[in-house]
Amino acid sequence: LGAQIVVEGDDNSKSVLMDFGKGLYATPALSLDKTHKYRLRITTSNNEIYLSSYEAVLSNPPIDSIGYTIPNNNTVQINVNTHDPANVVNYYRWDYAETWKFHSEYQSDYVTNGDSIVLRTPNQDVYHCFNSDTSSSIILGSSAQLTQHVIYHQPIVPVLANNEKLEDKYSIEVN
Repeated sequence: LGAQIVVEGDDNSKSVLMDFGKGLYATPALSLDKTHKYRLRITTSNNEIYLSSYEAVLSNPPIDSIGYTIPNNNTVQINVNTHDPANVVNYYRWDYAETWKFHSEYQSDYVTNGDSIVLRTPNQDVYHCFNSDTSSSIILGSSAQLTQHVIYHQPIVPVLANNEKLEDKYSIEVN
């Protein structure tokens, strides 16, 4: 708590992370120059200093594909496949955003206009609905112990087959 966290470049650049309290530190996305190396400098509240070693900036390998498996009759498992053609990335982290279309249990064709009951117009449709969610867990993968830097069928999120997410249309964006 109360530490100062700085990302330092071997070019003498510095980016100070914001202290959000409770040991949480963050920074907006950094534009790191891939021709330089960077390290973390942590200065604690009692002035102890911890330095990581300088590390090269790694490029995110592209996601090759997103798919699904059905490991049992009541679950659809969303998976990701990726590989690092440069063979330098060993550790991966993913997150996702999902959106789905579903409908209410009953169709409501009528609405009151204050004086009488009339048919709903298309822009008054309350039968079709959309919802969205983002990942709330840390999804990690590693190819460090593998002979090739390939991640195949990495589980991202399970969706119960009877969940409303799969009722009409489902979309997931994995990063």
